[in-house]
Amino acid sequence: MARKLVMTLGVLIIALVVLLLILTFATKQEPSGYSDNPKDWFAQEPNGTVTLDFEKATENRGEYNLNNQQMRIGTQFVPFEYSGFWKGLPFKIKYEENKNTLIEITPRMTPNDGILQGIILERYEQGTLVAYIFLDEDWKRAFGNSITIVYGKEYEKTKSFAWKQVTKGIYFDTVQEDMTRFKANYEYSFGGILVGNIIPQDAIVARDSVTAIRAT
Repeated sequence: MARKLVMTLGVLIIALVVLLLILTFATKQEPSGYSDNPKDWFAQEPNGTVTLDFEKATENRGEYNLNNQQMRIGTQFVPFEYSGFWKGLPFKIKYEENKNTLIEITPRMTPNDGILQGIILERYEQGTLVAYIFLDEDWKRAFGNSITIVYGKEYEKTKSFAWKQVTKGIYFDTVQEDMTRFKANYEYSFGGILVGNIIPQDAIVARDSVTAIRAT
């Protein structure tokens, strides 16, 4: 009787171990649905239009609203506001002349349609914020390699836009945020990220020739 009980317990223990191994393996193999590769963040339409998926890109920490990106950092929801310049003229989300859109800040971009389209996405990586800047082919056709990123607490840092292709007609570059520009647990901030045909002083006072998009 005792021997039968021991055998039964042994079988149960083995079965439990096998079940735990199966569950552990399945958990490790289960895809998270998120990726660190920007190429996986875009959905493409038949006409060539591509849309940046903020949920995928931020691992469900951020979402796109028409005027800004809402980013969850800890228990805080931090807004990053969008704005820009068209030849020195300020705009909020897009600039139009005679009902024709000339430049637009948007996650939905159509390369080679004559409209400068782009977006700046903030992503939380290893305890800091990294800004991903996406521009479409129309920017490259209009300005070539003369696109500069100006950023920091006082717009004191500069970097030439690298034009790394993420998908057909869409390019990106990244900069690491200066976390000292955020104050009072992200309640307010200084500076921001500006990208366009600019030089550092243009971040403060835009010349007539400046065309750029910005996140603050």
